[in-house]
Amino acid sequence: YITVFYTVKSDKNIKEINKYYKDPYFASPTISSAYIGGKNIIPDGFIEHEATYISDKELKGIQKIDISYTDIKNNEEIEFHVNEIFEKEGNWKISTKIDKTKAISKTNNYKVNKNFKFKETLDYEGKKVDVKHKVNIEKVIISPLANKILINEKINKFFEDRDPIMGNRFALFDENGKSLDVVDKGETGVNPRTGTATNSYEFLKADRDTKSLTLVPISYYENTKDKMLKSQSIDNLPIVFEISKYGKIIIEDIKITDKEIRYTYYKDGVVPGYPHLYFFDENDREIQFDIHLKESLDRHTGRYTTIFDIGNSKKNTSKIKDIKKVSTYTDNSMNLLYNQQMKFDLVK
Repeated sequence: YITVFYTVKSDKNIKEINKYYKDPYFASPTISSAYIGGKNIIPDGFIEHEATYISDKELKGIQKIDISYTDIKNNEEIEFHVNEIFEKEGNWKISTKIDKTKAISKTNNYKVNKNFKFKETLDYEGKKVDVKHKVNIEKVIISPLANKILINEKINKFFEDRDPIMGNRFALFDENGKSLDVVDKGETGVNPRTGTATNSYEFLKADRDTKSLTLVPISYYENTKDKMLKSQSIDNLPIVFEISKYGKIIIEDIKITDKEIRYTYYKDGVVPGYPHLYFFDENDREIQFDIHLKESLDRHTGRYTTIFDIGNSKKNTSKIKDIKKVSTYTDNSMNLLYNQQMKFDLVK
């Protein structure tokens, strides 16, 4: 990653420019492109970001650009472009040089270049379709800021509404069989020019002492119905939910105010994505809210935090006091294809 720390100051109250700007996450300007040697290294424009208000007229933020696809030389110049700040359009540019010295000393790059194949049967429009996957694990990056695995994939079938690539549908394990959380951050489909889908995925719980990885594809039984688990009291923490036979989530903390619902959890085993909680009163009646949702992740502790921003709606705030229990859905349709796994050593 390239991590950009920035400050934006305004002569107006930023929170009053747009009703959503009360949350700094939505107010923070986004880097639209970043050029090195005339090439935009974020062509899809996807950047992770966080922000906070220092005052009504000053915002500080962090933006992370995934550069695991890109070979950047030390002390190379990068030019950042921003085309909108607080609903004002423009063409702002800032240039700087990238000093990779410290990052290089603490980062392990493994050129894996391992190929494997696997097959799965998918339900598509009421028919069973066999999809064959040719997967190349190009490289793995282990660093204090993030661990990444770069994967190239070709498939033999294409659906009208989607490319049935493996994508992030896989589990990772280290040499001791410990499950490593694969972070769900979206993906790019098959490139029509090359016929290959190239994606970089972040994963947690590995470090420079990790000696090998095992990738296990995940398939889903689309006819399997998931169910809501038995609701549990928010007064009895921690709360454990068995999501599937492969993994569980442990809710460590729940904080409820008249503005937001915030809960923190971690994963034990294989639990894809960001499981969401559902809220109930003491009689197990579900309580629904009109909300804005935010997810955050502490990469050092592996803790996930979900925030339901309730806003100023009286309809929402009147329901808050009734929350007594929580629950979530199972993921029983998930199936790990252990018989088609790929193990590879991390050798420099």
